[in-house]
Order: sequence, then structure tokens, then C-alpha cells
Amino acid sequence: MNVYLFDNLKKQFARVGAELRFEIDDTLSSAFEVDVVLEKGCELFEFRISEQALNHLELTVLDIKERSKHLVLLARLADENGEILNKEHFLLGYDERHLFVASIDPASTVDGARQSLKPPEISLRESGVNKEKRHRRRTKLFKRQGEWFFLPVDIEPDPLLVLRKEPLVRSAGGKPHIADLAYRYGGVAVRVCSRYPWGLTLEQYAAHIKNQPSLATKFDWQDRRRNAAVFVKGKIRHPDHGTLTLSSWHRVLMNRERGSERVVFLD
Repeated sequence: MNVYLFDNLKKQFARVGAELRFEIDDTLSSAFEVDVVLEKGCELFEFRISEQALNHLELTVLDIKERSKHLVLLARLADENGEILNKEHFLLGYDERHLFVASIDPASTVDGARQSLKPPEISLRESGVNKEKRHRRRTKLFKRQGEWFFLPVDIEPDPLLVLRKEPLVRSAGGKPHIADLAYRYGGVAVRVCSRYPWGLTLEQYAAHIKNQPSLATKFDWQDRRRNAAVFVKGKIRHPDHGTLTLSSWHRVLMNRERGSERVVFLD
């Protein structure tokens, strides 16, 4: 990549109201990474590129939607002979008030990228939804807040099984979305802490405590369910998003960002 390409990318990102910067980082285990960082109170995209990959990485904006402030980026890494070794697609832009980046399945348009993030329970039912309205955060079929989709369901759970102020967490260390009311079933009972953010099953926890009794008091353990079916009602709150109000029970569904098959849902 050269200075001209850097400047051209900056101009394209500016069309969706986003700034970006590039850093050479030889500590990376991959060719490059992109993330949202905060600098002097403002969010921007930071591309960290290994020096070894600098002359073999091509970043191309495939599509821009200025109205929704989204763009699709293709990253291609080549070898010394120019043969493509790897391709990655990303959807970047604004979701409500904040920047985001999502690794997606191959898509050449913003609409295609947004569609690829929808769980099948949503996309398979959209035949009756106007195409221009399918990517809104609220449609007649679903509501969305960040990476979570909420699909209305006709259930009335036992009040004794309803939890209050329940966190919805996609990945370890992420900011939780807090649901006023939640009901869950299935999944695996786990205990989580800072050392084991993905959780230990009760059997694994017992074995660890038996071998290292100090672990029981050294960490703040919490009981969670891994990959349970979760239903919520009431207000859904998150510091990066406007509060969502659900007047009836909705099933919680995770988006299909690439890599999510390796992500567990902790509730």
C-alpha cells in the first residue's frame, strides 16, 4: 500500500463521517487488524498492519451508503508473486451513535452485507417485508439493538422462572445489554470469572477447585447459562444504544458476524 491509497481510503471513509488512521505493528499475529478506538474523545477506525504485510495488503471499498453511513471493505493479502492468499470482507460505519466493524461473509454491497448478518430465523421470514425497510432497527418482523435481534413470540413463562436485570453477553469482556425481564431454558450451566470468561461447566469447576482450592475465593465467580434459549421483555439497555422497549416477550437471537460460530452466548 502507498500514500495515495491511504489518502483515497480516508476520503472514502469520510463519506460516511468516519476518520481512520494506520499504524505499523510488528506484534500482530495476523497481517492486519481493524478496530474502533477513542482518541481525544472521538471515535475512529484504526488499521494496524504488520510491516511484513504492508506491501502485500490491498484494501478496497466495494460499496458506500452515505445515508445509512455504512461501507463494505475488501481486504486481500497476496504473496510475493501477487497470488491472493486470503480475502476478508467487513461492514463498517455507524450503528446509532457509535462506530462498529463486523467481519462478514463475502458481500459486494452494503445491503448484502447487512442481510448476511441476520440470523436465519429472521431472513427466512422476510418475504413480506418491504426491501427498503428490511434493514431498519425496527420492522414488523423484528427489533434490533446492536448485535442482538429480538423476534416476537407467543409465550407466557412461569413468573417464578423470570429473571430481572439480566445481562446479555456475546463475548468475554463485552459490554452487556441489560434486559428488565428474561426467561431462559436449555443451555449448559457454567461458572464464569475473569480467568475463565467463557465459563467452566459445574464438573470442570469442581475439578479445578479440588486441584486448586484457592480458586474458589481468588476470583469472583458468577453462575451463567451457556447458549441457552433466551426470551426477554421490558426495557433493553446498553450504553452505546438507545433503550429498546419490548411490550411482549421476544426471543433473543445473535447476529451472524463471521467468527460467531466460535462465540458463546452467556446469559
